[in-house]
Amino acid sequence: MSDAKARNEYFRGPAPLTEEVARIVEPDCRSERLLEVKGLKKWFRSGSNALSRSTGHIRAVDGVDMTADRGETVALVGESGCGKSTLGRAIVRLLAPTSGSVWFDGDDLAAMNGAALQKKRRDMQFIFQDPFASLDPRMTIGDVIGEPLDIHRAYRDRSERASRIKEIMETVGLNPGYASRYAHEFSGGQRQRIGIARAIALNPKMIVCDEPVSALDVSIQAQIINLLKSLQKKFGMAYIFISHDLNVVRHISDRVNVMYLGKFVETASKRDLFEAPSHPYTKALLSAIPIYDPRVKREKILLRGDLPSPADPPPGCHFHTRCPVVTDICREVAPGTREVARGHFCACHRVKGE
Repeated sequence: MSDAKARNEYFRGPAPLTEEVARIVEPDCRSERLLEVKGLKKWFRSGSNALSRSTGHIRAVDGVDMTADRGETVALVGESGCGKSTLGRAIVRLLAPTSGSVWFDGDDLAAMNGAALQKKRRDMQFIFQDPFASLDPRMTIGDVIGEPLDIHRAYRDRSERASRIKEIMETVGLNPGYASRYAHEFSGGQRQRIGIARAIALNPKMIVCDEPVSALDVSIQAQIINLLKSLQKKFGMAYIFISHDLNVVRHISDRVNVMYLGKFVETASKRDLFEAPSHPYTKALLSAIPIYDPRVKREKILLRGDLPSPADPPPGCHFHTRCPVVTDICREVAPGTREVARGHFCACHRVKGE
């Protein structure tokens, strides 16, 4: 088969991944916008000369636009090093953005500091990848969960504080009698429940979940995902869900942003992304999802080379050094983002917009 014919076959459209995909339901229509990120960049200085001056930058996040509605789960997916965790931290101002804006519930977080930012933080929380590393080993679990309440003075007296901690622990499936224990006395899944309890203590409007199940066994992953979904249904929180595991993303997300070297290459609803991916990078990621039914056959797309350095990204399309269908224009001109279907956006020269 010629290279041109192979490329045409590649873009004709993928076969369904599994029977499970056919049962995916479109996310509910939501009218209230909670988060809007515009042109967000987060660059880190790299290298230095004899005068200790920076000689370059690591472009961890390099101009990202995204949105999230109230009660919606928006996933960020991509390889390790693509910038998704940095983006999550920049959104909630754990890292100060280099440029761009982050509008959350009507306020620009990128322009806020001091007391105004701290007040806003009670509405946005963070769940970390490693539950043990994120818990202070010197604090009891009751104090870990109660710390956000202390910082924001979210109780009238010690009795109300204790009652609130008990309620939170029960909500996430922890025995309130364990409040006097320490982090090392719990399993990995229990520690992540503690992290979730701390995150929901102030009834936030949005939680950034940074690989919250990647360090857990598969059976425990399912329990934590189900817990997050039930909490979202109960409290109406939005999630920014960061993961490299597309099977997990398929179960929890409403919309998906595929990230490569600091930029989004594709954004779509869960249904559109899994049934009709447009970008060659997205197709490669989906082809790597394990299939447990031996009757289902799917060709795996192998990408050549490694992820380039964000300190020296390739010219043109950042993905062109690994793309199986690269053309000359890809090496020279960065592609714009096109809407290939309603609400489905892709940054690729070979994908035509509506």
